Amino acid sequence: EAPTLMIDGQLRLEQVSRLVTQKKSRPRLTEEFVITKDGRYQGLGQTIDVLRLITEQQVQSAKHSNPLTLLPGNGAVGACIDRLIENHKRFVVAYFDFDSFKPYNDVYGYAHGDQVILHLAGLLKGVFSARLDFVGHVGGDDFLVVMRSSDWRERVIRVVEKFSATVATFYSPEHASAGRIVAADRDGASREFPLLTLSVAALDSETFGATSADAIANLLAHVKKLAKQQPGNSFVLRTGDRVLDLMNASRPPGQELMPMEQLVG
Repeated sequence: EAPTLMIDGQLRLEQVSRLVTQKKSRPRLTEEFVITKDGRYQGLGQTIDVLRLITEQQVQSAKHSNPLTLLPGNGAVGACIDRLIENHKRFVVAYFDFDSFKPYNDVYGYAHGDQVILHLAGLLKGVFSARLDFVGHVGGDDFLVVMRSSDWRERVIRVVEKFSATVATFYSPEHASAGRIVAADRDGASREFPLLTLSVAALDSETFGATSADAIANLLAHVKKLAKQQPGNSFVLRTGDRVLDLMNASRPPGQELMPMEQLVG
């Protein structure tokens, strides 16, 4: 029986997998399909070959994923950034980090802390574009998102607002009502800490000359330091030699915090 399914050879592996398995009847592993390019015959493929490649891809992905969230880890995020730089593609990279997460873990335990991390992972996956953006979990409570969506600013703010609207559900009614918990600080002294908030530090690739993921990580560390200094939820962007506050209600939107040379000096 001649193959009836024709598949464009430019399609991604996931798209090919959906096409060869979407038939109402269960596909035979040896069933063949025609591979085309620009409408012209290129060769034949088999369902079993597609499934084998999908399995290999999943195994490789698992090796480089965070075990808690199953999101891509440091290596995959770095490879994504390096690939975009190499292809001269514009992107914005944003680092998401909890404030007062250690005191939360000290009071509620690591199992509850993991639930908060999973909640943020779900928000990031739900808000950012699976086609244009790359969401990674680089360890602990730290997430990195490589954004190519044109409305990336709005998406970041949406994540922060959604987290802020739901964070109280991870506390006891007493703590949620008080808006704070009591825990030991890094010096062992007991003091009050606010409910969890998010600090977001971002860089626009078009306005700096970083040539690798490692170089971006170094630049981002300075912006993250400033974001963590802002009270409550924060969203700080470095663009060129300017560092802008895109969220703090006490300042006009996009007001410059300080010249970059002061931040890194």
